[in-house]
Amino acid sequence: MLLRVGVSRQQYQRIESKGNPRLDTLELLATGLGVGLIAVPLEKLAAVQSLLNSELQESRQLNVGIEDPWQGVFDEE
Repeated sequence: MLLRVGVSRQQYQRIESKGNPRLDTLELLATGLGVGLIAVPLEKLAAVQSLLNSELQESRQLNVGIEDPWQGVFDEE
């Protein structure tokens, strides 16, 4: 992971232990993990989730076969 994101070992350990990275560091980590970041105002979050879920349901009805983007997101480890 350290090689993928380009942060020092100390910086990475600090993020793991204390959290609260800067936004640019968080973007680097996301890129290293192969994911994107998106900021959604809390008052719009339910609407965005609903829209994404309806798109997923529609694709299932059309048998498009896309994966569930929410699968495992809210599972507890």
